[in-house]
Amino acid sequence: MRNPDPKEIDYTRHWHLESCPNCGGSLKNSNPIDQHDHYLRDFEKLKRGIRLVYTKHLIYRYKCPHCGKIVSQYIGKLKNARYGIGIIAFVLFERLERGGSWEGIRTTLNHIVHTKQCIPMVKVFIDWIRKYESEIWEVYHAFLDTIGQSSFAHVDETGIPMDGQNWWLRVIVATEVVLYLPSETRGSDAVKDIFHEYKGILLSDFWSAYKKLNVEQQKCLEHLVRELRKIDLRALDKRDKAKKKLEKDDELRAQESNGAKTKPKKRGRPAKLPGPLTEEKRVQLREVIEQCNKISRQLRTFYEFFQQAWKKNGNGMSVYTPICKRISIAEAELRLKQIIQEIREEGGLTLI
Repeated sequence: MRNPDPKEIDYTRHWHLESCPNCGGSLKNSNPIDQHDHYLRDFEKLKRGIRLVYTKHLIYRYKCPHCGKIVSQYIGKLKNARYGIGIIAFVLFERLERGGSWEGIRTTLNHIVHTKQCIPMVKVFIDWIRKYESEIWEVYHAFLDTIGQSSFAHVDETGIPMDGQNWWLRVIVATEVVLYLPSETRGSDAVKDIFHEYKGILLSDFWSAYKKLNVEQQKCLEHLVRELRKIDLRALDKRDKAKKKLEKDDELRAQESNGAKTKPKKRGRPAKLPGPLTEEKRVQLREVIEQCNKISRQLRTFYEFFQQAWKKNGNGMSVYTPICKRISIAEAELRLKQIIQEIREEGGLTLI
């Protein structure tokens, strides 16, 4: 691959030495004896999107006046590299977080770079993973340590294709880090070691696998509100069915009181006409309607309370409200306890 044209260079970085890496002697009064150039193609993050940049690295060599060795600054694993950490991180993100195929990632890069000669081959992608495996493991274990010491952690999973098989990708979000963890299984075995003796609070959806973990847990607010809404809809559906039965029975009773009869069919056995409901059955249906209305009203009280967390109306519980104007955790808990007490006094919440 050819070096970029001088007009294409975006940045120039100089690699000087102040001391000899061999003996530790000072090189402040020494001038470089020569230099060599090294070019890297990389991605630069912008406010909106990313762009391809070329960086020219000038690596200076010195002759140490103390030990006589020819020395230069060590630039790590980028020494013989053609691509920078930004592109490498982008490829790993597309592969692990988005589940992209290697060829699909090359196509994505082509849309950004617009120069086919600058698109790495699939073999280069795989070589990157092998080359930086030790660094990736260091970051991975550092993330695990951070999650283990965090006061809370969100966890969720989604399906991901991996080499022609169906895998699962877990996303674990703590205060400081986000860990993407691919796994062949959706069960609790994939994360039980991570949360062994975990002292924080684990936030998750209603997936049963997380119940097997011996940690303090809280359900994700969004999933909790969604479940409340489902129960509310079931209650309203049951209420509407009871209402229709009563309305149909009212019509039947009105027809009987007016002496109206349905004309029989000309051929075939006449259809069996439904009889009116017993008074006991009508009382039961009225009770169902009343109960479902109460359930819906109580659920909406919870729903409206939790929904304040993401409303942009300046309320003291919203994440969009400045921290200095938000209510305290204790005050929020007090409001929730008051709602629970009011519902208990009303007769409690009986789920459908």
